[in-house]
Amino acid sequence: MKNIYLLIFLFLMPGLNLSSQTDIEQYYAPAQGKTGTELRQVLHAIISNNTQLTYSQARDSLKVSDEDPNNSENVLLLYSGWSYPKNNFGPAVTEWNREHTWAKSMGGFGTEPGPGTDIHHLRPTDVSVNSARGNLYFDDGGNPYRDGTRYGGGSGATGCFYDSDSWEPRDAVKGDVARMMFYMDVRYEGGGEIDLILDEYSSSTGRHGKLSTLLQWHIDDPVDQWELDRNERVFVSQGNRNPFINHPEFVALIWDGSGNHGGNDYTELFKEDFETRTLGKMTQFSVVDEAYTWYADSYSNNWFAKMSGFTGSGNVANEDWLINQTAVNLNGYEDLFLSFISSMNIFGGNTSFTIHISSDYDGTSNPNGFTWTDVTSQATLSTDNYDRVPSGAIDLMPWANESVYVGFKFVNTANGSNTWQVDDIKIMGKAISSSLTNNALHDVCLYPNPAKSRFSVLYDGAMAIEQVRIFNLSGLLQKTVSSYQNNSAINLSGVAKGVYLVQIKGKDGSCVVKKLVVN
Repeated sequence: MKNIYLLIFLFLMPGLNLSSQTDIEQYYAPAQGKTGTELRQVLHAIISNNTQLTYSQARDSLKVSDEDPNNSENVLLLYSGWSYPKNNFGPAVTEWNREHTWAKSMGGFGTEPGPGTDIHHLRPTDVSVNSARGNLYFDDGGNPYRDGTRYGGGSGATGCFYDSDSWEPRDAVKGDVARMMFYMDVRYEGGGEIDLILDEYSSSTGRHGKLSTLLQWHIDDPVDQWELDRNERVFVSQGNRNPFINHPEFVALIWDGSGNHGGNDYTELFKEDFETRTLGKMTQFSVVDEAYTWYADSYSNNWFAKMSGFTGSGNVANEDWLINQTAVNLNGYEDLFLSFISSMNIFGGNTSFTIHISSDYDGTSNPNGFTWTDVTSQATLSTDNYDRVPSGAIDLMPWANESVYVGFKFVNTANGSNTWQVDDIKIMGKAISSSLTNNALHDVCLYPNPAKSRFSVLYDGAMAIEQVRIFNLSGLLQKTVSSYQNNSAINLSGVAKGVYLVQIKGKDGSCVVKKLVVN
């Protein structure tokens, strides 16, 4: 098996000689034959004994790891692909700086040695582009991002897209971004260090999204030679490699096998984005001053809920609640969380904005007559200038098996008022399935194996398989079979001889990956 891996990656890495390739395979030797949680643990052990750079050393190392192959005086910028002079580093909008691909605020780290200086995910970016990405999670869609302050001029087109909570990099580096994020998840596993977890959402507790999108980007944008070469330059600087660059197949063996550290299959239990130009599923309740209440407003064609005690002619004392009209039933779900986007502007005075959860509110009365738990401390909130800030994930598991109301409470005095806006309110959770705790997919087998022209997936006839997908060891999809029937033949026409990974997904949400040899 080791020789097969060696031949495949010699083909993928023509820029490396046999000696260096042998060294790389020896580096990963303990991981061969492992899958799922065991593979994750072995890879963590392999890559965690690295040199931790200072922030200044990381900057200098980036000038080597990200050097423009066509101009040794320049570095290539991650999101835009632009080439900037190495000495053009700094805070100005026409300069480059260090982008934390895993956003610092979504990991709880800074710029001290450790994840904040790990150049496997630290990359050169244009200052303005870096600022635009901020701590947005990675996902598809949004508006094109153009940088009007590009060094040297030009159109400023970056190929990136963004919206209120997500960032989509240009196509050429989507896989690069995904593999950097996979590395961070496996490298930082707690045990005295920060525990970073890829998931479907982001939060200041160490979770970063969006896992399902990153898995797709990994397939859509395979490893290229520049990424392989950069991996070796980083190895020289800090003494470890990104295993998902050298072995792309490890991704499927971890995240599509039993070692899934993230979370797919979230159900949206509640959503209100105010695009109906009303408060929609939310309602307002005025405890103090009924003349001025929460209302729907817009800016640049984006709608949100807004509240302010400033009337244009003066300030009015307020206590106003924004609450969902109907209780949200959390029964039967786990990993429950609330998220939203806030923006605010300071006009002075004494204003508070807090977030509360209740399981006994009646939906119509004065909320002060009921029990509310303040969860504001779990949220990241806007601080001024109408900056739109994702809250992160607010844990709702204390209310599992209950029905809840979410209350956004605005209080200010007549001495002054700030303005608060709330958007994209969501409650998410994973359906609890007893079948997942007794996953019969682990008992499936591939027959014959090795196979020549066809093979079958054999399993308990009471199960239902939704999809069978075949990947090569570079992570590229070779064939998909939907609604597979037990013992039916899968034709291997067009599939070359070699070793493949067969991903089998059950209709109950379970998943397993098996190895297949094609002769």
